[in-house]
Amino acid sequence: MQQSKSEIAKYSSKGSAFSNEQMKKQQEDFENRRVKDNSKFSEAGKRYMDYLFPQKKQGGDALAETLQNIENGLKRPNRFVKQEMTFDKAKVIWWRIFSIELQKEGAKFVATDLELEIMQDLLKYFIGDDSSKYDLRKGICLVGKTGPGKTFLMDSFRIFCNKTNNSRAFKRKECIQIKNEIALTKGNYNQSPESVMQKYHRGHYFFDDLGAEPVPFHYFKDELMFMEEILTQRERHFHKGSCITHLTTNLLPESYTNEQGIFIEDEILVKYGNRIRSRMKKMYNFILWDGIDKRGL
Repeated sequence: MQQSKSEIAKYSSKGSAFSNEQMKKQQEDFENRRVKDNSKFSEAGKRYMDYLFPQKKQGGDALAETLQNIENGLKRPNRFVKQEMTFDKAKVIWWRIFSIELQKEGAKFVATDLELEIMQDLLKYFIGDDSSKYDLRKGICLVGKTGPGKTFLMDSFRIFCNKTNNSRAFKRKECIQIKNEIALTKGNYNQSPESVMQKYHRGHYFFDDLGAEPVPFHYFKDELMFMEEILTQRERHFHKGSCITHLTTNLLPESYTNEQGIFIEDEILVKYGNRIRSRMKKMYNFILWDGIDKRGL
């Protein structure tokens, strides 16, 4: 429907961003084109069309949608995690993988009720089931002494995620192997410690045996805290929603008093300092996996 010049004058008196002359010119432009598709108009023409023929909007719904978009953006990587498989189906597949890997090792597996509960919640975590007691937006850090099967357990979930094309699939790298890669750059003009570390700044990774690497690592006259550097960079990408990090470590992430009554300070704090320790609280679900030594079974 065309609008009269008197109606145009009425709109212009509302304090429009357009002068009367601009509005008149644009109205003539529309009348001359005689088209309904406003995608063919100039940007100024589109603005004027929107001004003259504003679309009805549901203010409450639009506001709610805007607020939700802002909230979702601020929460990254605390984004919605979609469940990729039912727990019943995942349980059958994962247990089959776990059993085959045990046979390869020629080992038996005996678990306590607490360990079985942890394994169940970890499986729910890796399929994105929000009934898991672990935060789906953080990584996993298995803490415990040598031998109870921390690496083996994480490896079973790594294979499971890869075999089922899970979006949470991750790669594994031993911390000591990264040290060896850095050592090999000595005398190599095509590589440097920085180029090695950069390979591990992004993507989903499982770093095995944090704390087993030398801290610091002496590279010529430099002292490299390479795992601190890698985890610091990954924390930045974690907040952008681009990576999840998993760890196993023998270092206890809290202070405690041992059986002899001796106070033991937070071992991760002592080895890596407060900078990395404070970041770890935001990035990981800390899980104590400290059962019997499975290697002797």
